[in-house]
Formats: sequence, structure tokens, C-alpha cells
Amino acid sequence: MITGRTLIAWADSDEQRRRGGRPATTLIAAGVAGVALAAVAVAQGGWLDGARPTPSPAFLIAVALAAMVPTMMMAPHRMFWRADAAMVARLPIPGAALWQAALVRARRGALLGVVIAAPVAALTTVADPGTGARFAAIVGALALCAAALLPAVCVGAAHAVASGQADAASRALAGDYTVATTTLLGALPGATVAGAVLATAMTGGWLRDGADPRGPAIALGLGIIAVIAAALASRAAPRVMPRAMREVAALDRQILAHLEIHRATGLERAVAARLRDGAGPVFDRMARLLRRRYPLFALAGALAGIALVAIGLGRPTDADRWLAITLAGAAAVAVLLARATTQPAIELPRATATLPIAPAAVATARRAAVALWLGWWLTAPVAIAIAASPSPARTALWLAAGAAAGATIVALRRR
Repeated sequence: MITGRTLIAWADSDEQRRRGGRPATTLIAAGVAGVALAAVAVAQGGWLDGARPTPSPAFLIAVALAAMVPTMMMAPHRMFWRADAAMVARLPIPGAALWQAALVRARRGALLGVVIAAPVAALTTVADPGTGARFAAIVGALALCAAALLPAVCVGAAHAVASGQADAASRALAGDYTVATTTLLGALPGATVAGAVLATAMTGGWLRDGADPRGPAIALGLGIIAVIAAALASRAAPRVMPRAMREVAALDRQILAHLEIHRATGLERAVAARLRDGAGPVFDRMARLLRRRYPLFALAGALAGIALVAIGLGRPTDADRWLAITLAGAAAVAVLLARATTQPAIELPRATATLPIAPAAVATARRAAVALWLGWWLTAPVAIAIAASPSPARTALWLAAGAAAGATIVALRRR
């Protein structure tokens, strides 16, 4: 009987063969990213001049979210859309083993987030032990969400898809204009992550002075919800996971087999028409696949654009920091989008190599897909946020720093 440990060992061997490197390398990269974030706090706070100020609550929340949100967003992909998911779905693997493997991958992702946040937590503790402890509690709560809550939500979403409940609900709400049922596998985890982000943003007052009672309630509540959800999912996983894996793999193939029904949008066709050297048809296929396979990229872009405009025009306290946090999240999504264009089912390198398509054309199409996402969702909101700022140059620097930080952190993560 295959166990979760065996499944993880197989996946690790395949990962090392395909990409090279070892888990220790990823941990080191995460540590370097964490040290870089701590260096930003040191430079901004004047530590080099002898002062030891506590990092601002906005900065601490940004670090916690930058460390944990990417790994939470990757939960459904680790479980159902890995490169080996179709093969695993064909094998008689027990549901308990599939669930155990999902938990191990989720814990590894949470560990990377903790490593990223650890240097800033240590720096904060040196400045103020109370604030350091509160920051560690928030990071710990988000780590529990990444390691337990998100995998459990994915199991629930998979059960709804495999049992037909998602299809029935879609037809009841939208009639003939239904959406792909596998969209639920991204929508429910995405909504869960959004809730965790909003809850974390409400802990700013508690981080500042420890007086706001909502802070400990939020941290404790997130942890308790994560533990309970994981316990419930552990009971359901042996029955749900095998069927869910098979159904998701089958639905994925069915959905991606009917691309001719869904034409590229007018903007996508305009971009494809302007690409040269054979990149246009590749971009056309890639754009349609991305829209069907990863609809949450459009949702993430829309939310980021709305947040940038709202913060830029509303100018709340620490507006530049919140703008940087938002753009860091958007940059992280852009890196994930770029990564998705290189992997199945968006791109099949072996199949592409058999076609008269130059590698340069594929690379051009990938860059165009990411550039179109950035241009459509972020260009105008960023311009509005900068134009509405009383200090445009300062805001632009904050936005650039946030984008660089978000892109770098996600680029360093492989699991």
C-alpha cells in the first residue's frame, strides 16, 4: 500500500530530476529574502545610527503577508494541478496517502514563510519584546492557515466538484451560462486567503501597542479554525481525495479540449496580431488556456487595481506602505503567471518541440501574456496612485520597492 511518505519521496525525486536543486537551497533562498526584509527595516529605522525603533505595524503586516500569502495561494496547485497530478489520479493511491502528501507540501510552504519572516521577528523582538511576540503570533496564525486551513478548504472544494454540487449550483445560479466547475478549486481557497488577509490587516492596532483586543482574538481564531478544519478534512480525505483527484483530472482534460468554443478577446487578438515571427498563434493559444485554466489571475488583477485606486485616492495613514504592500501582492501574482506559462497545461515543452515553432516565439508569447496582464490591470491604477500622492516621487519609490520585494520573494519559492 502506498503511503504519503512514499508519495512525497517519489515527488521529491521527480522534482530534483526535472528542476535540479534541493529543498535546503530553497530554505537558504528564503532566509536570504528574510534578511533582506530585515535590512530594509534596519535602514529605514536608523539602526545604523544607534537607534533601535520598532518597525511600524504596516511594515510588519506587509512582511507577514508577503511571507505567507504566496504559499497559501499555491495550495490548490500543490494538490490538484501539479505536473504529476494526472498520473497520480490514475493510480490506486489511498485517499489518506494523498491527504498526508498534501499536508507535507503545505507544511513545507509554511516553513518557508516562517523562515522569511524570522529575521524581521528577531529584529522586532530586540527593539521591543512585546511587539516581537505579537508579530510572531500573527505569523504563527498565518502559518497554521497555510499548513492546515487551506489544504482543508481545497478538500472541501474538491468534494463539491467531484460530487456534482458545484455543477448543480452553477446551473441553478447562471442557467446555460455556467462556468467551469474546477474554478471552485481556486475560488474557495482564494476567498479564504482574502479573509485571512483582511483579518491580518485588522491587527495593526494590536501590533502597535497591544491594547486592541481584536488582535489576539484574530490570531487565536485563525489558529483554532485551521486546526478544526484540518481535523474535519482528515476524516473526509480517505473517502474524498481519490475521487476528487480523478474527477479534477478528467474535468481538466474536458475543459481544455474545447478551446475553439471560447475565442480570444478583442484585446488578446489585437496583441496576437502585432506579434511577429510566429509568436502570434502561440500567444492566442496561451491566452485562451490561461483564461480557462487560471481565471483567478483576472480576479487578482482586478482586486489589486481596485485596491491601488482606493488607497491612492483615499490616502489613509501610511498610504505609501499600503500601496507598496498591494503592489507587492500584484507583482507576486505576475511572477506566478509567468511561471504558469511555462508549465502544463499552458505549455507542453515536449509537444512544442515537435512543432515548427521557434523557442524565441514561445518566449515572446509568454512575455506578451504577462505584459498584457500588467498593462490591463495595473498601469492605470499605479498612475492614479502616483498622481494623487502629495509626494509622487516618494510614492513611486515605495511602489517600486514593493513590486521588487513581491516578485523576488515568489521567484525564490519553488514549492
